[in-house]
Amino acid sequence: MINRKKNGEFYPALLTISPIKDKVGKTTHYIGIQQNLEEIEHLENQFRQSQKMEAIGTLVGGIAHDFNNNLAGITGNLYLAKKAAKSLPDVIKRLDTVEKLSFGAAATIQQLLAFSRKGIVQMHPLSISSFLKETIKLQRVSLPENISLEMQVNDTDMQVKGDINQLQQVLMNLINNAFDALQESENPTIEVKLDRFQADDTFATLHQGISAGEYARISVIDNGSGIKAEHIEHVFEPFFTTKEQGKGTGLGLAMAYGTVKTHGGYIEIKAAEPTGTVVQIYLPLIATGNVVDMGAKEDQVIAGHGETILLVDDNDTVRETASDVLEGLGYKVFTAEDGLLAIEAYRLHRDQIDLVILDVVMPRLGGAEALQEIRCINPDVKALFATGYDKLSTLAAPVVKEKVISKPFAISILSQAIRDLLDQARS
Repeated sequence: MINRKKNGEFYPALLTISPIKDKVGKTTHYIGIQQNLEEIEHLENQFRQSQKMEAIGTLVGGIAHDFNNNLAGITGNLYLAKKAAKSLPDVIKRLDTVEKLSFGAAATIQQLLAFSRKGIVQMHPLSISSFLKETIKLQRVSLPENISLEMQVNDTDMQVKGDINQLQQVLMNLINNAFDALQESENPTIEVKLDRFQADDTFATLHQGISAGEYARISVIDNGSGIKAEHIEHVFEPFFTTKEQGKGTGLGLAMAYGTVKTHGGYIEIKAAEPTGTVVQIYLPLIATGNVVDMGAKEDQVIAGHGETILLVDDNDTVRETASDVLEGLGYKVFTAEDGLLAIEAYRLHRDQIDLVILDVVMPRLGGAEALQEIRCINPDVKALFATGYDKLSTLAAPVVKEKVISKPFAISILSQAIRDLLDQARS
């Protein structure tokens, strides 16, 4: 039933009425016991939302695997085509455009993977205040001068464990959303706040997926058009957007949701007072330690020195294209179509093979299991994983220390990863 509190608010309740009978069985009284169902309904809504998100995430992961394999074949062939067309600048220009579009499609898939929590993440200790300052410095340049982007840091001595690239993408998406909501506002303002938050047991119960403890709380606040109450439960779903056609993909908040969950945190969105929107992210704090360098990697292709690589991938196009790319970089290449054939190939050519590159998901035997068997032949074998969607935690425990790159990968990233592993072997 629906009952009413003394202050006039309505709430759901469970009312149980039992009769009290006298010695002859006649009902003389009734006892009514009422239970407030507000918290139970809240938890049921959380559970239904979690099930819906999990179903969408499973679908996304399956699509992304095939899509990324196709993109890996496309980008690999584009690299080879550009090498063959060195003397044709007009062709090179068009190939560059196709390559840019291909990696743009890959970025969209990465956003979906972040939502489904199946993307590759590189987690390192981060100073969250330094991270915010650097990100906002980059973002401030892209905003019009009439929009005020303010930052308030109430605690600078906080560290979280996170992936810089993914967290940076989350913050940039939130600021871009705030900017879009400010188009008709007077004195448009975006404020980013950072403070320390102590989550108690009650807070943890009401916020699914987190436990009691200390968190870094990042708040992105705008005084824009706000968000309707009926939209709030849908804002983290992929492709849901309230923006007009052509202005948004509906992936920004979905990606933010997945990324924050991957980091063991929580994200919520609510109306600001008197107008606007507040998005709050809670990231669990860690003990202070050595933080990661936020410098960017060089976009440089590094050639090989005649070393031999065993390349293992079940996708024919990816395997053939990657083999041609590696040979073009100066490596000798053996190939295998699955984990069982990889073990056989390594057993036959172990004295020649310097590095093994394995796809993670393959028929008959996956990359992680194959590497375990190869390590029984040679415990010191150097290995690199390439995957379309599996996150690090899906790899077998003995091999999670291996480097993982996600498909499609830039040839510069692949060449640098190979060179790092081979040079480590020599040192």
